[in-house]
Amino acid sequence: MRRLLDGERLSSSVPGSSHRPLGLGLRTADEVPLYLAALGPSAVRLCGQVADGWLPFLLPRSSLQDSIRLLRVGAERRESNRRLPRVCPMLPLAVSSDPVDARNVASWWVVFYLVRMGPLYREALTRLGFGEAVTALVAANHDARTSEIPDAAQGLLDELVIWGDPQRARQALDWWYEAGAQMPALTLPPGRDVADLDFMLEVMRPSPS
Repeated sequence: MRRLLDGERLSSSVPGSSHRPLGLGLRTADEVPLYLAALGPSAVRLCGQVADGWLPFLLPRSSLQDSIRLLRVGAERRESNRRLPRVCPMLPLAVSSDPVDARNVASWWVVFYLVRMGPLYREALTRLGFGEAVTALVAANHDARTSEIPDAAQGLLDELVIWGDPQRARQALDWWYEAGAQMPALTLPPGRDVADLDFMLEVMRPSPS
């Protein structure tokens, strides 16, 4: 991808191929940064080696520093003098003045991605030491209409989601910065009224420095 963005044409690796070399139809005026949503160890190391930014999704906050160390391992293999990729975890938002509503949205985020979106996130969290919580969560949500967070999985809410009332949500974001995030990418929940989304954006707006 980097070579394509730099204007090179890439030939097919298939022996005997008669296809013309692939090239982009439009050259970029400036260098386009590459951001990768890596999650597994090998992918994170690769991100450190080739990318400008790192966008992990549903990575536990307590695991961020260990993953940043993997980024550094990959960065040591760079052929250029590019700096370490910018750490930009994608953080689901569940912010409301009603604490019950905020918790319900946070629970939906966790159950939807861990139970109904295939094994990727379950396997990643199990590898990172959250296997008991993942197992309990799956067992509590056989019905596709439920978003139950059993006692054994309560910690996943704080590890994976920015949730709660405005004060609590701002504090949670501060914890991510303290853990090593440089430019968190806050992710709005689907299916909410525009007024709810505006509220979340306003609450999480950076404070004037």
